[in-house]
Amino acid sequence: MDCIFCTLFDSNYLDKGITLYKSMERCIPEFRLYAFAFDDTCFRILKSEGFSNLVPISLSEFETPELLKVKTERTRAEYSWTCSSWIIKHVLDHYKEPICTYIDADMEFFSDPQPVFDEMRSKGCSTIIVPHRFKDEATEKEAHDKQGSYCVEFNTFVNDQNGYEALT
Repeated sequence: MDCIFCTLFDSNYLDKGITLYKSMERCIPEFRLYAFAFDDTCFRILKSEGFSNLVPISLSEFETPELLKVKTERTRAEYSWTCSSWIIKHVLDHYKEPICTYIDADMEFFSDPQPVFDEMRSKGCSTIIVPHRFKDEATEKEAHDKQGSYCVEFNTFVNDQNGYEALT
């Protein structure tokens, strides 16, 4: 199964996270979503809903001393951007998944994404990463140091040497 996803959100984004999950139920025949709850309220609600294909993960399970140090130095948004690659790594390491795709919690699926993964596999790739695609080169250069070259919204890493090395 290639449709293994992770996302992160807090109780302020809970409605978006549940909408994402419901769209996955409508469009993807077989999937798993690891939802990293960024506050206790969010975690409690996700646990109580008992969504069959959703694995709620609390901050206490996920945060490391290294992340906790960074958390004090960044805004809430910057911290969540920082955590996106860490949660993929957490899913690959702790849940031993063969692949994991980070998706933003405010996304919605309108069709099965399996053809994207089929194409990735047919080309022998271990990652899918999406560049920002700013409107022009000047804007891209200006945003690079703060936002990086790649957009966080949909990034896939296969749990093999190439995928794991790129993620790390």
